[in-house]
Amino acid sequence: MKTRIGLFFASDAGIQRIMVNIANGLTNLGYRVDLIMPEIKGQYLIDLSPDVKLFDLNTRNPINVLNNLRKYLKTTKPNLLLCADQHINIAAAIARPLSGVKFSLIITQHNPLGILKHDFRWFVRILPLFARIFFPLADQIVVISQGLVREIATVIQQPPERLRVIYNPVITSHVFQRAAESPPHPWLNNKNKPVILGAGRLTQQKDFFTLIKAFRLLKSNLDARLLIIGEGEDRPQLENLIRQLNLQEDVCLANHQENPYTYMKNSDIFVLCSIWEGFGNVLVEAMAVGTPVISTDCESGPAEILEQGKYGQLVPIQNPLALSEAILTTLTHPIPSHILKVRAMDFSLSPIMSQYEQLLQEFLTP
Repeated sequence: MKTRIGLFFASDAGIQRIMVNIANGLTNLGYRVDLIMPEIKGQYLIDLSPDVKLFDLNTRNPINVLNNLRKYLKTTKPNLLLCADQHINIAAAIARPLSGVKFSLIITQHNPLGILKHDFRWFVRILPLFARIFFPLADQIVVISQGLVREIATVIQQPPERLRVIYNPVITSHVFQRAAESPPHPWLNNKNKPVILGAGRLTQQKDFFTLIKAFRLLKSNLDARLLIIGEGEDRPQLENLIRQLNLQEDVCLANHQENPYTYMKNSDIFVLCSIWEGFGNVLVEAMAVGTPVISTDCESGPAEILEQGKYGQLVPIQNPLALSEAILTTLTHPIPSHILKVRAMDFSLSPIMSQYEQLLQEFLTP
């Protein structure tokens, strides 16, 4: 009988995309794969292999999630459970002894834990404390960048050697197929000015305020346009800033797009202006389709993706002037597309799945 592996995660878009890629990769390697979620929903599930079995815990209540996960474990008896991100990792670590089932537990952390203590919700602020208690119960802790090793190890009070780095498997054939489609936005179809692209949720983390301010400075040297794709709670404030800076004609806050890759391919430059990141999937995606990139030098993944500036400029966070200068320089002297594409393939499914298979073989129980 095939080795059975459960993948347990919530519906966060970035993590879902990666876990779907891992599920498909494990299926291709011959494993029997279950995908377990508190609620089966999300845009990336459409890309899931039909050979992956879905298990809907059908609840967002933490106690019910824990109980239903325990039932899944007792019923299916997986050989290994691979989980993603803090509250899911904690639930899995608690559920394992409650289930009475022997299996290996690997948890992966995709974001810094320290930022959670600044959240206004009390139950989120205490997650770092719970992580300190329960993360060490896993057989292996995986993080998605070298920068996260230092941060997570400090928060959970474990030696850095206890953690293992495996980068995200971002690039699949799906990226290139979707990138080849025609972009739906008129600025990209009938381009008469350079288009700068940003993408992500309109939240504090992504800091599109700095990007808009940087674009205002850029306008004094270059006639260009700024296109931001995404949705989120900061939209009203961002729209207000655009009006204040009189940029309505050249800045567009488009909605969330099902196909961001065609936007990336047909833009002149992609900018990530986050205050923090666990990795920075969008940088890799833009590079894969040959688009020059710039990123803030935030914790913790972008500098590793760009190899400290070799594949794109790194600028300080929340610094509009430095960002505007980097955009102008990159538009004037872009890194050749073929160089960016080669680097992006370091984060494609095949090489990353080889690392995951090696990891699984170390911890699989018969």
